[in-house]
Amino acid sequence: AFRNLPNLVSLILSHNKLNVINRRSFSDLTHLQKLELQYNSLNDFSLSVFDNCTQHPDSPMFLNLSHNVLRHLLPSDNGATLNPPLVQLLDLSFNFISRIPDLFLNSLSLNLRSLDP
Repeated sequence: AFRNLPNLVSLILSHNKLNVINRRSFSDLTHLQKLELQYNSLNDFSLSVFDNCTQHPDSPMFLNLSHNVLRHLLPSDNGATLNPPLVQLLDLSFNFISRIPDLFLNSLSLNLRSLDP
């Protein structure tokens, strides 16, 4: 969806009516540092939306998924994420998540510094 934007640093899609994000929607956005998806209608979120995204340790990502209707967090569609994004700050507040799966957290654990559940 956002291909051929290798220098994109910030993407703000908040306050829309998004209810699904297709697999690999944010692929190859290697410099993405801020992705704001708050105030949408997302039910599920999978790390499979990222592929080769934010892989540089000097530019980790802030991912805001707050104020959705999230119930499920998935590491990827097939249960394993080969190249998870380097997420440093993750906001999941104001959703309907009853638990954060271990595989989801493990995929992000190397760089995650702040988690707002």
